[in-house]
Amino acid sequence: MKSKFLLLVGVLFAVGAVLSGCKDDPNENPYPDTLTQFSAEAASGANAINSNGGTRTIAFYSPVTWTAAVTTSDGGDWVKLEPASGPVGTCSVTVTAAKNESKDKTRSATVTITAGSETLTYTVEQRYQLTFDVTNADSKAIYLPTEGETFVLNLDNNAGTIGYTVSISEADAKWITYDKGSKAVDNLSFTVAAIDNDYFGTIRTGSIVISENNGGPGNITITVKQAGTKTMMIWPTATQSVADIMTGFDNTKYETLYLAGKLADATAVGAVGTYVGGSVNKVDLTDAVAESIPMNAFQGCSTLKTVTINTKVTSIEAGAFAGSGLTSFTFPLNSEKVKVDGKDKTVDMPNKIATIGDNAFQGTKLASIELPGALTTLGANAFQGCPALKEVTFAFSGWKDNEKYDTKLDNAVTSIGNAAFMTCPSLTSVKLPVNALTTLGDDVFNGDFALAGAFDLPKTVTTIGARAFQQTIISSITLTAVTTLGDNVFDGCNSLASITSKTATPPAVPSTLGVMGNGNLVIKVPSAEAVAAYQAATGWSTYAASITK
Repeated sequence: MKSKFLLLVGVLFAVGAVLSGCKDDPNENPYPDTLTQFSAEAASGANAINSNGGTRTIAFYSPVTWTAAVTTSDGGDWVKLEPASGPVGTCSVTVTAAKNESKDKTRSATVTITAGSETLTYTVEQRYQLTFDVTNADSKAIYLPTEGETFVLNLDNNAGTIGYTVSISEADAKWITYDKGSKAVDNLSFTVAAIDNDYFGTIRTGSIVISENNGGPGNITITVKQAGTKTMMIWPTATQSVADIMTGFDNTKYETLYLAGKLADATAVGAVGTYVGGSVNKVDLTDAVAESIPMNAFQGCSTLKTVTINTKVTSIEAGAFAGSGLTSFTFPLNSEKVKVDGKDKTVDMPNKIATIGDNAFQGTKLASIELPGALTTLGANAFQGCPALKEVTFAFSGWKDNEKYDTKLDNAVTSIGNAAFMTCPSLTSVKLPVNALTTLGDDVFNGDFALAGAFDLPKTVTTIGARAFQQTIISSITLTAVTTLGDNVFDGCNSLASITSKTATPPAVPSTLGVMGNGNLVIKVPSAEAVAAYQAATGWSTYAASITK
């Protein structure tokens, strides 16, 4: 029996089956009397099928009918062979390999074509899954100062003899240079140029891609971020704390503090707050890992105007921004897949911040705030004394889609703390959460002199604290499920012309609703029996003449 081992050359990356074709015309073949290989695609070493799978093909001439079979090195059934037999003529068979999930083992398959007493043997290799990591990059990112520098990426990979390629886009290559002369195979050297003085952006961003040779799936992308001319890059490491980096810092030369990296935690955030002043008016925490803004972190930072937080933050602690000059604060959004009217859709969901502590934004200069719907705790005095605050909105925390595809917004907050929005004289618009809110604390809107018109109280609210609406100029309010009202809840509400209470039992009042100066006040209750009950109830009896069905 003759046996020929095929030396393979060339590469084919198409995935799928290539069906054989045979020509029954021996006059077109110079080897009509023997089983002969015409061509075969290389499938070993650097040309092995990559780990995602692929095909290789062998073409041959057979003088008789033939059969083909395949065996694998590991005994697995990860290879398909088509066709398994054929007639006389010029033919081909295709080997299709499935994905190799292994991260350390190359596997092979051997195809044997038999024609009478003759055989051809064809061996296919498939790579393992390549992995790349950079041991000295920070969450696959490098953060650099304005003046630029040369840095080395320590590559940890299992590429072996397969190798890898370093790629930088044409645009990024104008300021990121790869030193191809680096002698150490896995220590890759790059130089980032200094930023020109006429670049006024906060950060410029580029990418370095390290990928498996020959189009394989293994790769890693390293993001390079460099501070603009007015930005101080703060990248704490195991050997450099925030204090070390900021030694000799002159806050009159910078406008933005940019905190980044896997050690940019809550402690680092608190440390950064001590350097706000001078010309610094912005803190960017986009690339920090802090899960909270710590207590009093930026308290009294009068030059601070803008803060951008990262998506990992779940709590803003007491006094975090109290007394600062903050004029802009936006909770980040996360892209999530949800059902909207019965269809899959990707939407921007508000960040999962659950807690805003006492006095967190007290006395700031915010003009508006949209609070995340995932919020469960809004502390006392959280926005108390914000003179410019005009609009407060609670965003949604998720989508609810019922069988009729009626999409509804969902909010999580159940209570608003005492004096949360007290003495905000510019506040004119409040949109409270509609699904879960049960409690408004004492003094929550006390002294909000511009809060006017019909107040939209959610139907879920059962308790309203003392002096909650004192000195506002609301004109009407509906109490759908309220069972308890604090003393002087409507004291000084001289524009209040209509209170509608939908419970047959009067909401309990300790002693008084307060002094309401509108002589045309009407208190509407659900029935004639309820009229009598309200007229006799503590707090309500003072306004007995105004109570009607």
